[in-house]
Amino acid sequence: MVLLLIFCAPLTAIGEDLLYFYTHARTFDANLKRSEYEHDASREILKQAYSKLLPEVSAYAQHVNTRDRIVSSDNTLFAKGTTYYPTDSYSVSLVQPLFDYSSFVGVSKAKKELLLSDARYDAERKKLVLHVAGAYFNVLAAQNNHHSFMAEAAAVREHFELVKGRYNMGLAPVTDFLDAKARMLSVNADVIASENMLDDAIQALYKISGQMGQNFADLSPEMVLARPEPASPEAWTEMALAQNLEVLAMKHGVEVAAKEVSRLKGDHYPVVTLEGRHSWDDTEGTAFGGGSEVRKEELIVNVSVPVFKGGNTNSRVRQAASLLQAEREQLREKELAVKREVRVSYLGVLSAMSRADALKQTVEAQKTAVEAKREGFDSGLNTSLMVMDAERDYHYAKRDYAAARYDYIIQMFRLEHAAGKLSDTDLTYINQFLEQS
Repeated sequence: MVLLLIFCAPLTAIGEDLLYFYTHARTFDANLKRSEYEHDASREILKQAYSKLLPEVSAYAQHVNTRDRIVSSDNTLFAKGTTYYPTDSYSVSLVQPLFDYSSFVGVSKAKKELLLSDARYDAERKKLVLHVAGAYFNVLAAQNNHHSFMAEAAAVREHFELVKGRYNMGLAPVTDFLDAKARMLSVNADVIASENMLDDAIQALYKISGQMGQNFADLSPEMVLARPEPASPEAWTEMALAQNLEVLAMKHGVEVAAKEVSRLKGDHYPVVTLEGRHSWDDTEGTAFGGGSEVRKEELIVNVSVPVFKGGNTNSRVRQAASLLQAEREQLREKELAVKREVRVSYLGVLSAMSRADALKQTVEAQKTAVEAKREGFDSGLNTSLMVMDAERDYHYAKRDYAAARYDYIIQMFRLEHAAGKLSDTDLTYINQFLEQS
């Protein structure tokens, strides 16, 4: 993994960490299970294609009871009357294709379809890594947001009680009292809203993993961020075009469509089969007397030459050719999208790094500002509103700093996913830097 996180020392994750939810998601996520069943089903495609080149054996048996009634006959040897007799017939035939161009191409197409299925399944597994990480860090961000609002609410409530006491003693103006009360009601509403957002984030993680979670491990505060390696969006783009699983799947899809065009063109060519047939008919009588037992062995070469099918073959070839062009355009569109995704994610990593560095200093500065505003309020230099604004800005900075750290991880995961490098080992690497708060 090229995700570079530098810590003073690795920490051991405890409780409901990233790997905990990912492990459950691998057996719970509906999209992955659907993809797995589709992948298993695709294993039969090649067997079905080969079956059209193998011998086809069929057996036939029949027993007939016949009643013949002679009403009249010019032959004086056969009198009028009714005759009953059984007939037993058996046959076994074997048909072996000698030349069937469409079936031969069908095998080649089936092999390409297997590669397509493998790429799609691998892409879905890689998506699960990204989805679990995204959902998990969304929970951490919502949890941090909620805890921050609760801390702000506690600080504002404490300040409100202080202002209220001073107001009751006539030491603070009514504006300070009303400002403190309004701010307390506002932040209480923010606490409720943030709690709902946290619940929604937990539900999103549950949808993927089947686990609700209560005690989430958080990123270590000692985390230091580093630039992606290689330090060039062009290098990442080159990797993505060569390794991105969705791009690879679409390339295989183009190859499958091309094989389908060739397969349908084969309907213009003759089909040659070799047929061996053994039959036995045993008739124990006839209307005119006497029975027979006939055994027959036949070796037949069949040549079927399509001459005209009402234009159906040409129409299907034209249809498949158009679908092939559509697949190529879809591939081109996907490559452009991947290039954009790589660039956006790469710049997102750098942006998250810059924000985190700046916000870390902002948090320290805002903490000092709060202390200064409180001292100024105690000495009568600052108003109550100035103190609460400082408290709000301090908690905003803490929330934004935590969010920037989470965003760095997610943007780096997106970058690696776009480049086709993301795997569950990346989760293991990040997981060692999670700890219980």
